[in-house]
Amino acid sequence: MPGRKLVNSLLIALLTFATFALAACGGTGGTGSSSGEDRPFPELEKAAKGTEVNLAMYGGDEAINTYVDDYVIPELEEKHGIELRRTPLGDTADAVNKLLNEKQAGKDEGTIDLVWINGE
Repeated sequence: MPGRKLVNSLLIALLTFATFALAACGGTGGTGSSSGEDRPFPELEKAAKGTEVNLAMYGGDEAINTYVDDYVIPELEEKHGIELRRTPLGDTADAVNKLLNEKQAGKDEGTIDLVWINGE
């Protein structure tokens, strides 16, 4: 189905860019900008190689879980050297609460880097 292939390509491109941006911004200290906005994509790609990104997403849809586990994660690892870890959630609010709890506990680094938000 041609439409499905386009959606898959767009989704992997979006996740790849978001992952690069997060991974490249996760450094400790330095004098440059912590944002990836002003950095060329090849530089972000190089900085992201070998990093781990934690993706929190609704875990109740087996088709989407399989897609992420069997396609997105291996593609990101093979093409860009980024380890994507999927954390299943019952609800997106669980991710927000987890982040708030980590912030209140004084943690500088959280356990969630990226949140998948369904468009429902």
